[in-house]
Amino acid sequence: MFRRQSAESDESDFEGGLIRACAELNDVSFILTRDGAAFRRSRVRAVSAKEYLEICG
Repeated sequence: MFRRQSAESDESDFEGGLIRACAELNDVSFILTRDGAAFRRSRVRAVSAKEYLEICG
């Protein structure tokens, strides 16, 4: 299921699609990334390491 969702996602590359699909299917809270523009249309919030530490620290 996640392979189809990742292939059909609008992420710029296949790996990004996999990360997004896995995150959405597993109801995670955040995707930790250095690419601020990535995962913009994902249901899962993408945050930088700094943002994550501010939220959860």
